[in-house]
Amino acid sequence: MKNTRRILCAGIPRSGSTWMYNIIRLMLLRSGAEVYGAWIEDYQPETQADWHVVKVHEPLDESWLEKAELIFCSHRDLRDIAVSSIRMGWAKENEEVLFLLEKIVNMHHFWSSHAAFELHYEDLLDDPARVASAIAGVLGMTLDGDAIRQLCQKVDALNNNGKAEHDPVTLLHPDHRQSGRYGRYRTELPASLTQQIELQFGPWLIEHGYLELSSWMQAITKAYRFLYQENLGLKTRIHELEKVMRKHTQEP
Repeated sequence: MKNTRRILCAGIPRSGSTWMYNIIRLMLLRSGAEVYGAWIEDYQPETQADWHVVKVHEPLDESWLEKAELIFCSHRDLRDIAVSSIRMGWAKENEEVLFLLEKIVNMHHFWSSHAAFELHYEDLLDDPARVASAIAGVLGMTLDGDAIRQLCQKVDALNNNGKAEHDPVTLLHPDHRQSGRYGRYRTELPASLTQQIELQFGPWLIEHGYLELSSWMQAITKAYRFLYQENLGLKTRIHELEKVMRKHTQEP
């Protein structure tokens, strides 16, 4: 019976988590280890292998965390995730998008607190080799530039092998890859939805470098005036947002 070691790839949806899963899987295979990779819902823990690499989005219970040797997570600008999610058909109406993003922020809060490494999606687009090298370091591997480039090329060449749903090995599904560029929301997301996302998730966007505090304060002021003018009875929510805004303003 093998002493299997487990890795969780726990990135939020549409943030490069499948790329991360595959680069880890291929790095371990390159080392000569037996590797079993799976999506959490298809995972068979009894499978014999040196490493189990499991991709997951939703938070898991404590027993999973205790058995995982390493946890990797990822994040991306929520506004671009909104664009990608709409393209994937996961959400259509603004309320559906906001509900999905609320879930995603909660996922990120959970996994980032347990992760040994966090992938910034924009870094992946700018310099995948540097990201791959950093991941190798977390795995305890030292790989030269040629090896890293070859691994990145292998990941880029992967597909879902014509499966109707996701491929059970690569975890890629039809239309998995889109343009991938960041800042898509500027031309592909309705301005009204962008404003709603910035208003509701301003603290998260600010914390991760996607939004300036001054921009969020302007959005708060605009929303405050609108809500009072329309008498929508949402004063409590506005006051909560103002408290968060003051907290961020006072922090060094």
